[in-house]
Amino acid sequence: MCLVGTQAGRIVSVAMLQNPQTLSIGIIEYLRNGGAAIFKHANIFLVTSFLKLVDRTEAARTKITEPNWYLANLVVNQKLQGQHLGSDMLKKGVLPFIKQHKGKLLTFNTNTEQNSKFYRKNDFIEFDRRFLTWKNNQLENWSFMMHL
Repeated sequence: MCLVGTQAGRIVSVAMLQNPQTLSIGIIEYLRNGGAAIFKHANIFLVTSFLKLVDRTEAARTKITEPNWYLANLVVNQKLQGQHLGSDMLKKGVLPFIKQHKGKLLTFNTNTEQNSKFYRKNDFIEFDRRFLTWKNNQLENWSFMMHL
């Protein structure tokens, strides 16, 4: 599900949500729907390694047994960042939408300190933090939740 925030007829923010009943897209569906084009730029080993990394970023979240909505993305137009549009999208779009659909828990992951600060400021609770390694690089991963 995709929510779009606009100002004066222009898209300023986008939030992508996955509801608890939606199954994650598997590799076969991904390849069937155009994902095979990635092999023009990367070999099977690199793609497989990356997909395993993605699974590890979601490891803490997937252990939650309570049905939860997943915030896959929250994006604000780069030129308009710092104007509270991300917070507005959460408070006026995402959270009311989930509540309207009887959701009780929202979860997501992020890999940047800046995003972690943003979500803490917006009353989310960090429930996992770990360091992951991919291609000899360390990646910090935070998992957050909010009970609605």
